[in-house]
Amino acid sequence: MIQFEPLISWPWAYLFILLIACILGIQLYWIYRSKDSSLKKWVKTVLNSLFFLVLITFILQPSWRYSNPGNGLLLYSEDVSKEQIRFWKDSLNLKKELKINTYHGEPGPIYLLGADFSRLDLLKFSGEKVNWIPFSDHQGLSFLNWKAILKQGENQTIYGYLNVRDSAHLKLIQGEEVLAEQHLKNGKTEFKLEFPVQLIGRNELDFLVNDTLKGKIRFYSTAPSPVQYSLKFGFPDPELRFLSQYLTQTGQSVSEEIKVSKSAFIHSGARNSDAVQFLIIDPSQLEKQEVKAAIEAGAAVLLLNLNDVQSEVKRINSALNTDFEAERLSSESSRKLEEELYAAPFEWKAKPAQIRNFGNSLAVQRVGNAKVGVSLLGRTFPIKLAGDSLRYRKIWSEILGSLLPEEPASVVFEAPVFQGGTAGLTLNQERFDQNFARVGSDTLYSRPSLVNPFSKTVELISPDSGWVSLGDTLEYYAYGREEWLGVFRTKLFADFLKQNQNASSISSEAKSGQKPSDWIWYALLLVLLTLLWVEPKILD
Repeated sequence: MIQFEPLISWPWAYLFILLIACILGIQLYWIYRSKDSSLKKWVKTVLNSLFFLVLITFILQPSWRYSNPGNGLLLYSEDVSKEQIRFWKDSLNLKKELKINTYHGEPGPIYLLGADFSRLDLLKFSGEKVNWIPFSDHQGLSFLNWKAILKQGENQTIYGYLNVRDSAHLKLIQGEEVLAEQHLKNGKTEFKLEFPVQLIGRNELDFLVNDTLKGKIRFYSTAPSPVQYSLKFGFPDPELRFLSQYLTQTGQSVSEEIKVSKSAFIHSGARNSDAVQFLIIDPSQLEKQEVKAAIEAGAAVLLLNLNDVQSEVKRINSALNTDFEAERLSSESSRKLEEELYAAPFEWKAKPAQIRNFGNSLAVQRVGNAKVGVSLLGRTFPIKLAGDSLRYRKIWSEILGSLLPEEPASVVFEAPVFQGGTAGLTLNQERFDQNFARVGSDTLYSRPSLVNPFSKTVELISPDSGWVSLGDTLEYYAYGREEWLGVFRTKLFADFLKQNQNASSISSEAKSGQKPSDWIWYALLLVLLTLLWVEPKILD
């Protein structure tokens, strides 16, 4: 394949080529306008054209690459069985296989089978075409991801892939509390465990598969911005009373306005105008100006206690400029979601601008800078009365967390982060006072986003394992190389493939690239100039 590496930058190269082409055009014009013989015109045209063509080619500096891919080679790690080696060798129609530690640079496309490769092993393939065939044993994790830093009350989501032999029951436990669990069936299965974050600071969770500890999930949580909850209802309700008590116990600012008769209201609590506004109302409050003003100001609004779902959804859409649509599922008076948790016999239809939860009984839509949520859930306070306060807290943390507005400044940082590995951190805020971030004892400079002026990224490497300070108020956890071993190997190889894709083109040019020596160009130019000088003396 031919490539060009001009002696000067491409803009200047284009300019010189255009200039040379113009000079050649003028030269040929004068040759054909002259009174010379046809033979002399032809010789002059050929010599001038060759001279300018060689000059242009010299400026562009062409080179070409070649490769000898060979027949392909299967390299395997210690964790791969003979059956797997035989299967993949036959499937790929390869003639040769080697253990990774016996590879000494044989040419050809490389097929890597397994996951037990070190960084030193992978460095052997710099510049080679490499294809990875991941392989992991049963009950092995091949991928895992969660947020390394987030706010209290925000939903933490653990994503992953797990190879399951028969079935597997996954649990996330913090202390003695089960935060989330999921049951998986046979095969490589994707899982998703989600829960609201309760503790501020360092969080450490046990990740169990069939009651066997697989590893620790660690992340850091910061205090959210203060929220003012305003509860406004058209009648007294025990659901409202228990919710108000729960919010107060969690340290939130709560105010209540409950209508007890045509002209009598009960007011309680204090208002904090500087906090984020969060309205919890029933449909009787929809036409009030305060609700519309809250929407315009970017508040969160949650509607509860819908009786006539279809007609009240129409009122909500009309009053708040939303697009909710509920579909009846049965003629029953309610439907069961979980133990002691029921909902109206409707579900929200999927809409592009909406998120749904609780068996499609909760829908949330953004309206400008505000968020509007409508819940079809029934009463939740019986769960607390039954003594399951943890479950009651989880339900309401998830409901409220889905409606809380985004913070003005946020950090996007994915875990797990491994010792010695590269990780990317994104900072989002309206104004940056500095162009660097402090990570442990190091100062790392940030790189502004090309598409988002309010975003910057920082690339960092953690030399040590354990908790690492990030600036003055944040921390993240760097895992050792033996923790989450399968995930570490997968990430190591993914990073290698990403880097090797860029490095291979450079190294391949260095190894197999060919281009003419500059002395060849000088000789050609000198010969052609000599012929142009001699031509008039010979032909005349």
